[in-house]
Amino acid sequence: MAARRRLAAHDSGKDIWNRVVKAGDEGLSRVEAMGRYMSAQFEKAKDWIRDCQPANTKKFVCVDGRYMTTNGEDQEGE
Repeated sequence: MAARRRLAAHDSGKDIWNRVVKAGDEGLSRVEAMGRYMSAQFEKAKDWIRDCQPANTKKFVCVDGRYMTTNGEDQEGE
């Protein structure tokens, strides 16, 4: 059995960011947003997204259990 390479936070972060952006206004549930990642990988990816996405892009937020991106000031992130 081939060993699997541990995925860096920037790799999983970019993947999750792209899927959430693609989902649009509907957003994704936690399970959909996590995709193939384990919970710890998902949390590290969320941290990477919040720390490394430029300030002029959309914000990554969780609203009513749905992950989405927004420019709105009225929506709070998780």
